[in-house]
Amino acid sequence: MHIFDASIGKLIHRIETDARFVHSQFHPTKPLLAVFRNNGQLLIYDIHNWGIVFDEPVPKGEGAGLVFSESGDSLAVGIETGGTRRWFEFSTKRKKANE
Repeated sequence: MHIFDASIGKLIHRIETDARFVHSQFHPTKPLLAVFRNNGQLLIYDIHNWGIVFDEPVPKGEGAGLVFSESGDSLAVGIETGGTRRWFEFSTKRKKANE
């Protein structure tokens, strides 16, 4: 996967992957890039140093969507497998034990 800076027209980073399909989405307020790989991996990179700050296995399948909430507190990942689309939500907000 290649990341270009459109303002200068140059490649700024390359992320190696063996996945057939890759979807990505920048965080709306922080320097983060979420990357879904159809081989069952969801990663979030800090774009200042390209370190991985989140690594979560997800079901294998074709990406149907990758969307941050407006505030950036949650990320929804749509995955299509065998004609069925499933959505998974990841959130930075923690629920209290009685919720």
